[in-house]
This record gives sequence, C-alpha cells and structure tokens, in this order.
Amino acid sequence: MARTREGAPASELFDSVLAELTGNGRVSVLIFEDLHWADEATLDLVRYLARRLATVRALLVVTYRDDEIGRTHPLSVILGDLAPIPGSSGLGCPGLAAPR
Repeated sequence: MARTREGAPASELFDSVLAELTGNGRVSVLIFEDLHWADEATLDLVRYLARRLATVRALLVVTYRDDEIGRTHPLSVILGDLAPIPGSSGLGCPGLAAPR
C-alpha cells in the first residue's frame, strides 16, 4: 500500500503510488469513479499515472459523466492530453435510467 508522510508534497504521493504499482509484481487495476467531480489533485494524479502506465502492469479505469463536463472543465483538458497515449481508449455508455 502506498504510504507517504503527512504533509508530503503531491509529487511524493504520486511517486509512491507509482512505486506501489511497479513493485508489487502483480497486475493492478486502479479505478477512479465520477471524475467529473474530482478535485485538481486527483486529476493531476490521474494525468501523472496515465502518462506512466506503459512502465507498469496496470490498467487505469476512469469513469465520468460526459454531460457533466463542458469544453472548459478541467477533465476535458486531461482527456485531450490522454487521447494520444498508446493504449488509451474511450468507451461510451448510455445512461442507466429506467426507460419511460
């Protein structure tokens, strides 16, 4: 489990999470749900990990509601950054509301 000291800078936490993925010897799955509500630090972590996933045996799954983000939402910028990364892909899913 990734651990850092209290009050450590975000970069130390990010490196710790990546080290956990690298050193555990297993395939890992990280899931970030409802990223449209995420704070800036969480979005930074997702960006950091996504850019380094080619070096670890891990799958990063991110969920968000595309109707909750606009062109200026911080998540839109990150999605644009991640799109050209090899192995990155998107999958649309219709809403799960009951039919009327």
